[in-house]
Amino acid sequence: MAALQHAPASRAESNGDTPTSAALVGTFGTERDDFEIDGRRAMMLKPIREAPDGSRPWIFCAPVFMGPHPTQPEVNPNLFEHPVDEGSLIAGRPKTPEEATHRKLLQKLLESGFHVGGIEVGESMGNPEGVEQYEKYYREVVRRYDLNPKACLYVTSRGALMHYNWAAQHPDQVLCIGANQPVIDLALFPGMEEAAKAYGMPLEEFTAVYREHNPIDNLALLAGRSIPIFHIVGEADALLPLEHQIEMRDRYVALGGDLRLLAKPGIPHGLLPELLEDMRMYEFFMEQAGLQ
Repeated sequence: MAALQHAPASRAESNGDTPTSAALVGTFGTERDDFEIDGRRAMMLKPIREAPDGSRPWIFCAPVFMGPHPTQPEVNPNLFEHPVDEGSLIAGRPKTPEEATHRKLLQKLLESGFHVGGIEVGESMGNPEGVEQYEKYYREVVRRYDLNPKACLYVTSRGALMHYNWAAQHPDQVLCIGANQPVIDLALFPGMEEAAKAYGMPLEEFTAVYREHNPIDNLALLAGRSIPIFHIVGEADALLPLEHQIEMRDRYVALGGDLRLLAKPGIPHGLLPELLEDMRMYEFFMEQAGLQ
């Protein structure tokens, strides 16, 4: 996924564990900070205007890819070719009239007082290293920007593997989860062989333990904290069959949780306005942040 287009900016000096930083004005006409945490590229978009109630809500996005890495090409190898990888999570321009991006959603969130950010962890598929980097990012930005300690998670496709694993370990740091076409089962995508590689484990060993890292199998703590979830999916998604999304909803509800599932008839997996530009996702985040 591509980076935001931005104007050149000066870069602050790094001091010990302090992230390097640059203030950038880009696609949304608001300030964007680019920085590094443990050598991982990260970013934060500041709201266009503050929330009317003075709160500090924020959207923690996954996955985030900030373009080709200058020294570590493996960070963004685009290993898995499917349409979600071809646009930008944060902005980007559609390649065809049929394509869409997250820009409309994020623009409205920024206008409503949300910070929006994330960290690049490569094709982690939710592995422990990526989860650890998410936690470091969370701690840094909550402190640095004085944000609400409960984040609104926004995930797309395999970003669900990353965020659901982080959320399962840190449920008290999550306000809600909004997901667009989420990957909820490693066996379906990227498949067991590729997932085992991402986790650095032999296939047989990984197969024995993968459910410990599988979103659909790790819902109890999220339901126990009454974390609301909203999934938007396409009924014709061949990559992520609808029946698996229904099964996850039913499991979460059986655990006492609230998972709303919006399935769009005839819509496949991809960069489609029917999925990415459905403003019910915006309304969900506004509701959970107490701004509606």
